[in-house]
Amino acid sequence: MFPSWQNVSNTTTSDSLHVGQLWSSITTPQLIAFILGALWLLSFWQAETPTVQGAPVHGRLWRWEPAFWLQSRFTWGARNIITSGYEKYKDRPFVIKRYDVNFTVLPHKYLDELRLVPESKLSASKAQVQNIGHKWTGTDFMAESHLHFRALQNKLSAELPKYLDVAKAELDHVWGIEVPSPQAREIIEPLVEKHTEIVRRKEAGENVDEEDTILNWMKDNGTQDEVVIDKLATRQLVISFASIHTTTAAITNVILDLCTHPEWTPVLREEIEGVVKELRSIDSTQSGTKQWLQRLEKLDSFINESQRMNSILLRKQKLTNTILRSHLIYVNTDKEDSARICWAGADHMNDPLTTPNPKAFDPMRSYQKRHSSSDQIIKHLAGQTSPDNLSFGYGKFACPGRHFAVNEMKLLLARFITQYDFKFPGSITSRPQNVYMDEFAMVDPKVRIMIKLRQEV
Repeated sequence: MFPSWQNVSNTTTSDSLHVGQLWSSITTPQLIAFILGALWLLSFWQAETPTVQGAPVHGRLWRWEPAFWLQSRFTWGARNIITSGYEKYKDRPFVIKRYDVNFTVLPHKYLDELRLVPESKLSASKAQVQNIGHKWTGTDFMAESHLHFRALQNKLSAELPKYLDVAKAELDHVWGIEVPSPQAREIIEPLVEKHTEIVRRKEAGENVDEEDTILNWMKDNGTQDEVVIDKLATRQLVISFASIHTTTAAITNVILDLCTHPEWTPVLREEIEGVVKELRSIDSTQSGTKQWLQRLEKLDSFINESQRMNSILLRKQKLTNTILRSHLIYVNTDKEDSARICWAGADHMNDPLTTPNPKAFDPMRSYQKRHSSSDQIIKHLAGQTSPDNLSFGYGKFACPGRHFAVNEMKLLLARFITQYDFKFPGSITSRPQNVYMDEFAMVDPKVRIMIKLRQEV
């Protein structure tokens, strides 16, 4: 009844047989060659993100290695690629290729020059948002303004002693308690509504007490678009993610370093006990949490050395629409043509020209530098930035919460060190190597340590 359909069916069946016969005749080596060839050609069609002019791509095993192959190797071999590039191109920019973006790694000689470039031309915030989030996660709006950055810079840093006392009280409350993981909007929305009501009552002349928080500061100081509930919740989550993950990793690295070098535990305990004798316990001191923690100079130095040898990020980045030529900066007015630039911070810190005998773990390096002369006593502290130490970034866009984070680490470590003994299980005496994904370094999740409450003397 429908001959045209029948004819089409016969033709399709015949074509299928020919295709099937052709497919079955292909050998495995031919199939592999076809796939590799297709991927190699595909790599030339990939959209390239901008880079600094004249900077060579580094890391290829051979000249015509496909980009996708180099990007894949960067995922698990970023440390070796960045280190070898740093050693090869000491005084010139070079490009590393990640699966989603190209980074131009700059020599450290450009740091002081670029830290003065305005945000309109050199944006750390946009680069950080692109690195932490994505348009698919709904966080891309954070590149539009710096409300969360301003909150940390203008509120947290300006009132650091008060917030350290708050952190101390919070630590007392949660010590030994498992903290649940709440959904963010369900918590943030009623808090914002409560704050809005309290503000209304205060404006009406009521004397109302309220907890002082970063969230409230953002609500009071943000624009109408910035303080939309979903955006506030996202900013609060990003602040928490950026601070909790990095601080936890840094504390974990210190504890693992103490397990590897147990001879330093009594030294740090002696320092803590000395501060207790002089200022009384941190709970009863009248000088405040910040002043008490400032006296832990050896612990501060230990943290510095642990961060040097266990950098959480192998490079520090910014997003720029400037072009570097020789030692000068030229503005590129096409803002869509923005290159991602970065510095090989971990390699620079571990360069013998920067740190003598860098492979040796010497937790008193910073302490000895500080006490080498009177003009150095306020330098070389954990959290202080310099071209030779990019653990917390550098310049006006250095981590705004770094001083709080370092003191928070001291607060927690001081309690761990005085109340607990810890060591690796069995015959293990040294920490395993960190693991890497792209340029991000992480503690090996398989690492285990043994902890016990110290015996009362």
